[in-house]
Amino acid sequence: MLATPSGSRSAVHQPDAGVYFESGYLFNELSFVTGTGDPLKIDQQYEVGGSFGFRDRATIWVVTLPRVGVGYRFGGGLKGIRIRIGGNRVLRLPNSED
Repeated sequence: MLATPSGSRSAVHQPDAGVYFESGYLFNELSFVTGTGDPLKIDQQYEVGGSFGFRDRATIWVVTLPRVGVGYRFGGGLKGIRIRIGGNRVLRLPNSED
């Protein structure tokens, strides 16, 4: 839980973490030539990752905290790490409150 400072309205923010998997297909494949002169064609990419944020807009003083995610992208001979700041790419389950 994150509480806002006493100088602003008092609220408690619910943390929200999630994981995601994303697949992509390119109808027009991308063609590259590697440093060794070999052709490389890409028509599919996949990404798996996780993200963290808050269910509502959490702020500390005047700074709004965005959702932050890190993903590993791979497929077609390419791979890399992607950092996402902002956005909302998480399937949320209903908030169960007792």
